Formats: sequence, C-alpha cells, structure tokens
Amino acid sequence: MKYIILLFSLWFILSCENKGKPVGDYTSYGKELTADNAMTQEEMMRMYQSMHVGDTIPVKFKSEIKEVCQMKGCWVKLALDPKTKTMVKFGENDDFLIPRDVAGREAIVEGRAFIKEVSVEEQKHYAEDAEKTSEEIAAITEPNTAYHFIANGILLK
Repeated sequence: MKYIILLFSLWFILSCENKGKPVGDYTSYGKELTADNAMTQEEMMRMYQSMHVGDTIPVKFKSEIKEVCQMKGCWVKLALDPKTKTMVKFGENDDFLIPRDVAGREAIVEGRAFIKEVSVEEQKHYAEDAEKTSEEIAAITEPNTAYHFIANGILLK
C-alpha cells in the first residue's frame, strides 16, 4: 500500500510540471501554436476599442509580457500600448501554467478576446497574485471595465 501511495504521489508531482515544447524560436505552452499570422499589439488595441462588454472575438496576437502571476503562473498581462494592458488567463480553469520569470519577453497568444466588468474582489485577487503592495491593493475601491483574453495556448520567445 505504501508503494501505491508513493507511486501515485510521484505521478502527481511529475504531472504538475509544466514544461513547454520548443517551436522554432519559441516555447509553447497549452495548445501548440505557430507564430504566423499573429496581429500586432497595436492592431489588437484597435480591435478592443471597437468592442463592447459581452463581445467575444477569436484572435491571435503578439505582444510583450508586462506582468505575470507570481503565485502559479496562471495569467499574464500583455501590453496593448504604453499605458494599456490585457489580462490573459490560460484556459477557463487555469488549464496550463507558464514560468513566473517571463516578464519582458515576447509572447504570442491565441484564444478569445473580450471586455469584462471586473469586481473589486477580483481586482484585489489579481493584485495580490502580482505581489502588489498593501497600499496598491487598498487603493482598489471600484469595479472597472477591462480588456480580457482566454488563451488556448501561448508561445514565449
């Protein structure tokens, strides 16, 4: 019985590892993607600006990673312009994770872009994941509308 528990524990630990697969100059996580036909961040920003809450558009775009979830690597924020970012989650239920040390790297994501009303609680949760200061977290007092993205896969350069 001890061996069964030990083998199960070992299998579980190994299955939690999220190693990316090499794809050209990139490493792929989640659904395997190609780098071709990705929109630029500027094109993606224009697309978001034409959307409304409730709209969903399938798309692939390239941008720089500005923030990464420091708890698990379950989300990133990608630049759309110098002041604007989109929140990218990996699948509906954190279906895959990425390394937590990838801020500043180029990424290509493929999935669904949408605009979402974000509650104060959810904003504070993401701020904690990003290891924001207690002052920054306390300053979150109102819901906001934000650009969101559910990625099926991501390529990291």
